Amino acid sequence: MSAAGFPYTARQARWWFATHPTAHAATDAARARVHGGDRSEAAISQLFDASQDARAELDTATAYAKSRGINPKHMSDKAVVALHYWGPRVSFDAQTSAEAAEVREVLEDLSRLPPSVAAKLHKVGITFRVSPRGMSVEGAEGSYDWTKKVVHIGSRDTNHANVALHEVGHAIGHEFKAPDGRSLHYSEEVKRAHVRMFDSLRPHMRIDGPGSPRGQREIFAEGVSTVLYQAKNDSGLDEEFLAFVRAQVTK
Repeated sequence: MSAAGFPYTARQARWWFATHPTAHAATDAARARVHGGDRSEAAISQLFDASQDARAELDTATAYAKSRGINPKHMSDKAVVALHYWGPRVSFDAQTSAEAAEVREVLEDLSRLPPSVAAKLHKVGITFRVSPRGMSVEGAEGSYDWTKKVVHIGSRDTNHANVALHEVGHAIGHEFKAPDGRSLHYSEEVKRAHVRMFDSLRPHMRIDGPGSPRGQREIFAEGVSTVLYQAKNDSGLDEEFLAFVRAQVTK
């Protein structure tokens, strides 16, 4: 599929077409052209080609999901394409139907990543390990190992807006850089926000006092989780901070 007109490579464009909120942007644009009254051979051909390309990409992704032991019938198209996009970088061991269902839910979570963010994480070598039978490491619901660039995802019974996206938020916070070159979660904006919001934050985000590095990491990760999961904000994060996070993950 051609990526012409999109600020992404061809591979990233396939992710875009599958995860864009309008679902298959190229197909929708071509359909709108025809429905708008353009019945020319070129317009109809554009619609046909775009639809065929989108279908072929989904068929390939569906076959890949089956090869990994995941039933795509119980997944959204976006989640199927997300698994294909990340490929072997997503590892899991689902031995029961309930565990397979948890893996599918994590894939649904990963499909919420904007294409530009997914591409950056892909470029720096992020991998995912899903442990559907409970905690991931050291009794935690999830974690991010920055030394190995591994996002561990365990139990989905969590106090976070979304545990998978919270841990992805840690990866974004560490791997993405602020203008001064520091990791994004250590930026001055995040530090000021932690101090400003400190009294309203949940206990695990008040760790080590106002403006602490650990506190900064936690509020940034929870901000990413809240923004991408579009969850109710009950963590004490204010709208000013969420607007800052939203700007970082929707560039």
